[in-house]
Amino acid sequence: MRKNLFFCLIAGAVGLGGLSSCSNEDVTSTSRFEVRLTDAPADYAKVLVDIQGVEYNVNGTDAGWKTLPLKRAGVYNLLDFRNGADTILAGEEIAAGKISQIRLKLGENNSIVLKDGKTISIKVPSGFESGLKLNLHAEFQAGVAYVLTVDFDAAKSVVAQGNGKYSLKPCLRTYEKAVRGAVAGKVTPDTLSTTVYLLKLNSVTQKNDTIAASIVKAGRFLIGGVAEGGYTVSVAPAYKFQPKDLNANVTIGNIFDLGVVAFQ
Repeated sequence: MRKNLFFCLIAGAVGLGGLSSCSNEDVTSTSRFEVRLTDAPADYAKVLVDIQGVEYNVNGTDAGWKTLPLKRAGVYNLLDFRNGADTILAGEEIAAGKISQIRLKLGENNSIVLKDGKTISIKVPSGFESGLKLNLHAEFQAGVAYVLTVDFDAAKSVVAQGNGKYSLKPCLRTYEKAVRGAVAGKVTPDTLSTTVYLLKLNSVTQKNDTIAASIVKAGRFLIGGVAEGGYTVSVAPAYKFQPKDLNANVTIGNIFDLGVVAFQ
């Protein structure tokens, strides 16, 4: 799943259409969400943008804004992230479901460095005090990891005013995609104490490595944040029964459902 959208911001919102799990304590209701920053080339020595926050909105109301923890608050040189390079701005496990908007919150320490070495402060226009808002309208599946890449187009975002001054009118392009999949299933009887192991053949040792493990709860399990590929899933009751091994072929953005694993 991938969405590619391009727009220049105006005040307010505008419309657009490597993780492993050690248990499933929360993964049955959460998704991994990361926001990354990249840039297109621009004719400056540096474009320095002060990023102080990343937030997302779950219901389109003022009360729906939630904070996505920043890896580092402060000044980023957009030109460090050209030609496919990027950096992680923020990320964590969030409740699975709909996201209506995201917004970047900028500080006041924004500037450009010209090719001659001169540094010029740039101001963010009025109307952006609450942040740079993007209407996303995405729905995240539980157990699947997602990345939203924000391409902060420096060349179009920095505007010369003709008097030696510059202003910042952000022009962004976003790429939203799933980057991992998941494995799910049911165990009967649902009162059986069971652990599920996700195994991957090691090409060097020719033995299975344990990639992740999940405790079955109320007869259900889900292992999220799984890289694409083929796996062996070992469903192992704590007593009475021998483990059952099944094959799973995980694809990006999807949950591989093993169905019902029955012990009698």
